[in-house]
Amino acid sequence: GDENPNPMPTPPKPLDYIPPAEVFQVITRPKEREAKPPVTKFQVLTPSVQPKYPHARKPPTPEPAEGEEGADGADGAEAEPPTEEEPQENEMRSDTRWNIRAGDAVQVIVRFESPEVGDFTEYLAFECVGGQKVETLECKGRCDYPTISDDFRNVYAAKKTKASQRPPDHLISHQFIIAKPVPELKVPGKFEFGPLLNNWPVPEPPPPWEEGMQDAKGDPIPDPGPVDPHSHHRRANIERLRITNNGLHDVKVKFRLKRPVDDDGNELEEPGDLPIPGVDVFKFEPEEMTLFAEETRELIVTAYPKGEHEWPPEPEPEPEGEAEAAPAESEEPPADGEAPAEGDPPADGEAAEGEPEPQEGDTEKVTAKNVQVS
Repeated sequence: GDENPNPMPTPPKPLDYIPPAEVFQVITRPKEREAKPPVTKFQVLTPSVQPKYPHARKPPTPEPAEGEEGADGADGAEAEPPTEEEPQENEMRSDTRWNIRAGDAVQVIVRFESPEVGDFTEYLAFECVGGQKVETLECKGRCDYPTISDDFRNVYAAKKTKASQRPPDHLISHQFIIAKPVPELKVPGKFEFGPLLNNWPVPEPPPPWEEGMQDAKGDPIPDPGPVDPHSHHRRANIERLRITNNGLHDVKVKFRLKRPVDDDGNELEEPGDLPIPGVDVFKFEPEEMTLFAEETRELIVTAYPKGEHEWPPEPEPEPEGEAEAAPAESEEPPADGEAPAEGDPPADGEAAEGEPEPQEGDTEKVTAKNVQVS
């Protein structure tokens, strides 16, 4: 009858129980990070297949226990050769946290990508979890299009002439006419070949020299050595231009004539049946070339005009004066057998007074008087 209505709870562990040792770590709050501009042009990527780090620590290999395969005294069973692992696809993960074992390393790749042209500098920060030190990596990148030099002083080796000092058309020969500076006009000028013969045939290149070749007399033709492959063109129909890659990347350049333009001056991508001006006159050799950075090569441009030439209309004759006017209607021509009046021109087939009659051998001379050389 003396039972305690509120008994003491039974302890979960015996009274002589000692808990195991535990380790606690005190982590201090890191310093506040400085505000940095966001990184938009550079990205950190981690390959899924990591290369072997040559200086990594090798974990100790456990020794096999007695009685297991490979242990001393085991049956002479040969160990199986290691099977080659199939190569895995190396994916790029956008990880920003890595668990690196002691003495090991992780390879990361920094990729630069920009939709804009220019020079960019950004900073990547790395730190250990719970650490106080931040390592900053400065990243610089440049983005640009492949370009070639459009400076007319470099492209055209011919004589440069200002538009205000432009000579007459018949005196121009392989000259670059510098245009007047116009804000809305980007073309610095134009190159003019000068007057060229129309419908002049394009000469064929000579056959390459081969040993044993003979001339028309049967004499052997000696080796001419290096020959200019464009020496068969007339000097007036050929021009050499300098094409320079002044960009940062290798560039593949194709040369063609400008297509027809629309009302706004934009080049038509599909001209259709519209003719391309000068397509039968100008040719490029070569039509395409590959230039390394800061490389310069020569472009040959030939011009052979073809087609019917439209001559300008002849000027109208000036009106004759009153002294040279036709005779009045009242004046009658002389009758047959009468001598013409003084000052009248001789009739057809008659010789003027004081001028000998043309003989049979003088036909060419008389005909030559009526020939006009233009």
